[in-house]
Amino acid sequence: MEEQLITKKELLQITGISYGSLYRWKRKKLIPDEWFIHRATYTGQETFFPKEKILERIEKIKNLKDGMSLDDIAETFSPVARKVEATAEGAVAQGIAPAAAAELYRQVTNSGGPYDFGALFGLYLLGRLLQEGTVIRDEAVEAVKLLLATENPAGKELLLLRKMGVGIFLLAPEGTAFAADGDTNLVLRLPLSQWMAQLKEKLGTTGLDEEAGTEE
Repeated sequence: MEEQLITKKELLQITGISYGSLYRWKRKKLIPDEWFIHRATYTGQETFFPKEKILERIEKIKNLKDGMSLDDIAETFSPVARKVEATAEGAVAQGIAPAAAAELYRQVTNSGGPYDFGALFGLYLLGRLLQEGTVIRDEAVEAVKLLLATENPAGKELLLLRKMGVGIFLLAPEGTAFAADGDTNLVLRLPLSQWMAQLKEKLGTTGLDEEAGTEE
């Protein structure tokens, strides 16, 4: 299933932003470079974007820019978070994940923390997967194990393919097109950068910092 794309002209018309704003936000890293997809068309070279992602991102930028600088907004979207540490108990107390997910994560990682941002993201992902109910418990665990084994998941998508009841997780660059046989279903496709941004927003609003949730 290939992601739906939108042209640059359509994007500017729908969102009402200017060409200058679009490329200024690109320079400021508010919009990832890999979302600017250059393809040859019958009229020449044209720029496309992943439609759902770019529209959601621009809406967020427009909502934030009156109260925040572009640099601050870029920090919110950045996959590289400021240094944070928290125990499993601290993460639960701050609403990062429910207690059941934290206990399962403790078993998976053989650690109750303190967790850095990468580990907290694994916990956050586990909690979200379990809460949304799209995958079963064992599949959620396998997804987190794959994530933790990946050095830099930013800019990648987590995909779950299922055939005859058997699921397999893949990590691929965002927007990757793929084909599968008729018996294989795409169950899940998660843009990890967006989920990282959501976690960063949550960390910012909860006030979790280097010391929060850590044990004395």
